[in-house]
Formats: sequence, C-alpha cells, structure tokens
Amino acid sequence: MRGLELVKFLVHMKEFSQKDLVLVWNAAHRGEEQTKLEIYNILKELNMQLRVEDIESIIVLFSKIEPEKFIVKEIECVASLISYLNRGSNIANLACQLFFDIAV
Repeated sequence: MRGLELVKFLVHMKEFSQKDLVLVWNAAHRGEEQTKLEIYNILKELNMQLRVEDIESIIVLFSKIEPEKFIVKEIECVASLISYLNRGSNIANLACQLFFDIAV
C-alpha cells in the first residue's frame, strides 16, 4: 500500500502525471479487487486536488469499462470526481453519458 501513499504525495505536490495515472489505473485493473477499491477510495479522497485534465482522463478510463461490468464503487468514484465541476463542463457531460450508458 506504500504505492498508494506515493500517489497521494504526487497529487499533493502537483507532480502526478498522465503517465502516473495510467500506471495506477493499470495496476488497479490487473491486481486484486481490494487494491482496485483502495485506488478508487484514494481518487475520491483526492478529487478536489486532482487537476481537471486528470479527472477527465480518469472518466475516459472509466468509460472503457463495459457498462454491464460496472460496480457500485466505480459509480461512486465517478460521481465523487465530478461533484465539484461545473455542470456544463465537458467532463460532466462525459460522466453523464457514462452514467446513461450504464443505466441503459
């Protein structure tokens, strides 16, 4: 779990890159379910500190998950990530489309 502490540190220091994001995402989806859930919790916790482009990238990564395989924790994470964005933003629209795809 020290890797997760590193993610928190990088985000706090504004040094979290797109490359780091992809590495974390890939680790979350190759590892155990508990690791994935921990990463989602950290993303939710850091939502106000992530850059807008990071949030957009995360939403795009979530949108690549097949809608029928979505779990509640993933929906909660997406909702948390967009909770402080402007309603008319491209990211909010992308998340709304994701939620619509899950629902249909």
